[in-house]
Amino acid sequence: MSLRDLLLRTYPRSWREEYGPELAGILSHKRLTPALIADVLASSARQHFRRHPWKIFALCLAFWTSALLVVGIEGVLTRPELLCGWIAGQLFLFAAGAWTVLHENCGIRRATIASLKAAVVPDAAGILVVSVNLLRYWGLLNPVYGHSGYYWISKNAVITVLVSVVFGLSGAALARLVRRFRRFAE
Repeated sequence: MSLRDLLLRTYPRSWREEYGPELAGILSHKRLTPALIADVLASSARQHFRRHPWKIFALCLAFWTSALLVVGIEGVLTRPELLCGWIAGQLFLFAAGAWTVLHENCGIRRATIASLKAAVVPDAAGILVVSVNLLRYWGLLNPVYGHSGYYWISKNAVITVLVSVVFGLSGAALARLVRRFRRFAE
């Protein structure tokens, strides 16, 4: 696979089906300079965000979670402050659900699924870091409050997923109410 093919594959599939042959023709006649590669990659990112706006919120949540994990590992914040920061980050999922309902004119189910897609990578990273820290400090077999490390890891994972669902669902539901009130006011 050539670099031109790889650049073309960075675009969303639906975009490639519609405009792919045209871009492939343009790229075949141009010299691949760093500026052209950067331009194609930036355009690809714009198309991903335009066709799937939840990816913007996923990117924001990923940066937020990364910063929070770095600060947490360094011990700058206390556990309650980290928890408040994590819950504040979940507002990106609330926004993803609301944005999807309002701008894509879809139902609550589809918007909630979009916000859950936005949560997958940041939540998985958070669960992984928390799990590693639990295993490092407590050990796998040492009981803490009467439970093993497996219990605490699975409990954290379930809570993380449930909170993500609640924030995405509540954002979608609120946006649906706003949309109904807009129609009623017209």
